[in-house]
Amino acid sequence: MRERERSIFFFIGGHTMGQYGALPDTLIREMIAGGFIINTQGVPSPASLDVHLSGECYRIKGSFLPKKGEEVYTLAKELGARKYDISNPLTVGETYLVAIEEEFTLPTSVYGYVNPKSSTGRNDVHVRIVADGVPGFDSLEPGGYAGRAWALINPNSYPVVMPPGLAVSQIRFFNRDTRLSELEIALANTKDNPFLCYPNGDPILHEHLTTSQHGGSLILTVDLSREVVGYAARRTQEVFDFGAAKGSVDWRDFFDEVRVRKEVFEAERDRFYILSTGQCLRVRPEFACEAVDLDSRSGDFRAHYAGFIDPGWGYGKNGEGRGRTITLEVRSSERRLCFRHGQPIARFRFERMCALPEVHYDLLDTSNYRVQSGPRLSKHFKVD
Repeated sequence: MRERERSIFFFIGGHTMGQYGALPDTLIREMIAGGFIINTQGVPSPASLDVHLSGECYRIKGSFLPKKGEEVYTLAKELGARKYDISNPLTVGETYLVAIEEEFTLPTSVYGYVNPKSSTGRNDVHVRIVADGVPGFDSLEPGGYAGRAWALINPNSYPVVMPPGLAVSQIRFFNRDTRLSELEIALANTKDNPFLCYPNGDPILHEHLTTSQHGGSLILTVDLSREVVGYAARRTQEVFDFGAAKGSVDWRDFFDEVRVRKEVFEAERDRFYILSTGQCLRVRPEFACEAVDLDSRSGDFRAHYAGFIDPGWGYGKNGEGRGRTITLEVRSSERRLCFRHGQPIARFRFERMCALPEVHYDLLDTSNYRVQSGPRLSKHFKVD
């Protein structure tokens, strides 16, 4: 065992604790204090750690993955990467590779998965993380990963400014796979402690849940019952600045409202939409949650960029919360795909926490989307 691991063995891998799953904020802080993660900024979320852009940026031909033993930087140079001044806008149709500030030498029992931040995904910027010697996107594995990480950035609707220090993605750390099975979801979902609620606050009981047989997950449907069901990103040359203050940007510069007739929505190919689920998700503090892709037989589209939902989402301070709707980030690859109200659109997987977080989502003063009902643009926008 590496010497530094001894100080946190009890917290992460030791038999004394007897708990496995996603690591909470307290244990992430232990890893930072132990030197397993360096150059961190801010504080951990209840079940994840933000990673931030450095000033080292390259324009590249397209996304790529290293093979085992290959460094991302070396491979990027071989593929013709060119230095780019990150203070300039990142333009639509180009791919950029930006070094992540944080560096990792994880304990041998710990691995990580990555998802974009909500504010990144809600502006149709696709961010994927690549890491030295890891032949898969958004992954720091196997356990004990040591090396650098890089962000592959693709703006898809309008040019963006993404300054150094911007948090673009978040890492969730694990010491074992504890995803709930379909049976475990059924047993854990009770009237007094449900995973899902109707908008009126009534719990959705097991017999009315739609579950997936692929790893035990809940399927939520799209809400097209509102007067304004969502927003469609404009294809504009207006530059969006991620450094803008909260509530300072006029949404009309970048989005159009989406209204529908007869609760049917026609998604154009390769256009980006912000929609909402019809059900309210409620994540108890002992669980973490992640949005995952529906089966391809449900249609050729994606419903999320950002995927992590923290422990305590929609839970309230002491369990009195009745859930909160989930904003969907939708892009279809089909020529024209028609969604109907109540159609399955997203799948959510639950996993056990290794330990309870010190502070769950609904207790955080810094939570940007704690008041959310229906489709919601990123925190930068002022919506009437």
